[in-house]
Amino acid sequence: MTETESEQLPAVGDRVHDAVEDRTATVSDVRGGTVYVLRVAGGLEWHVTDPDRLTIVTRRADRTDWPYPGFRRPAP
Repeated sequence: MTETESEQLPAVGDRVHDAVEDRTATVSDVRGGTVYVLRVAGGLEWHVTDPDRLTIVTRRADRTDWPYPGFRRPAP
């Protein structure tokens, strides 16, 4: 994978649009580099194994609502 390709892949905290589900959500975890865990407000969560169906809406670094109130980083 090239640096450009990795820059285009979603990362934890990014807001993405899932074309299959037709929903926008936050990437809450990336498991094994291949399973993207997406979550919307209220706790609804689903897993995506094909990053091509995800379009980055806003990178975490560019979000003004991150981390959201009540966010706790997972223990190492």
